[in-house]
Amino acid sequence: MEAALSYFEVFEWPLTAFEVRKFLPVLAENIEVDHTLRRLVDSGRVEEIDGLFVLAGAGGHIERRRACEDRAARLWPRARRWGWAIGKLPFVRMVAVSGSLAVDAVDEDADIDFFLIIDDGRLWSTRAAVIGLVRLASLGRPKCAVLCPNFIVAPSSMEMADHDQYTAHEIAQLVVLHGERFAAAFIEQNSWIADLFPNHPDVTSTNPARWPPMHPVRRSIERVLRCRAVDRFERWEQARKISQLIDEHGGDECRYTASVCKGHADGHRGRANALLAEQASARRSPL
Repeated sequence: MEAALSYFEVFEWPLTAFEVRKFLPVLAENIEVDHTLRRLVDSGRVEEIDGLFVLAGAGGHIERRRACEDRAARLWPRARRWGWAIGKLPFVRMVAVSGSLAVDAVDEDADIDFFLIIDDGRLWSTRAAVIGLVRLASLGRPKCAVLCPNFIVAPSSMEMADHDQYTAHEIAQLVVLHGERFAAAFIEQNSWIADLFPNHPDVTSTNPARWPPMHPVRRSIERVLRCRAVDRFERWEQARKISQLIDEHGGDECRYTASVCKGHADGHRGRANALLAEQASARRSPL
């Protein structure tokens, strides 16, 4: 139990009993989690306030979570509305909310991050259409949270290159708005996270991933757009944007190829892994 709480302690984020079980590294039933949490609370190693659990001494994080959840509740209608619009674009196969909003950990200046799956051969031209929608969403609303489609992959590149704890949490925390069957395929491609989260419902599902049926009108539109003119635009846009993004948003956590657009220039993963390493070192230290 403390392993799950320790990870989220880095982000100053308390957990419910359900969340503790979901992110446990070992199989456990709900009743086992409840009993163990109760023993930890009774021993003073864990605190519980209003159904939220934190390591001892971190009770102040609970007030922060409540404030973040209030802000998240105001952002979700906007995220769902524009996520639905993005999902209607040709070649968009999945739309999911990622980042802080996916777990309601919304600070005052938080963006709405989207993780997208876009068909092979149309990632960069479709991304251009997505960016057009993002700009439309911002017109006349400068104080609204910015929509950030900052991680896009094609079906051929759904397996994540990084197999670490931070990446596993990012995958497990996705909230899918469109394309549930592609989401299942994505989870299958990243089945390695089941070793870390065997209780997570999306990981333990035994249903085979299937590609979704496509509406006849959408299929017809996509057939028309699979032409040489759009092929040329795809190659031109890919070369243009990759060069621009490398110059503007390069970094170890960014990746720009024909089938991946990962614009994580803020370095969250590196900082989180460094804090986790410090935390593990402190636990091992005899001092």
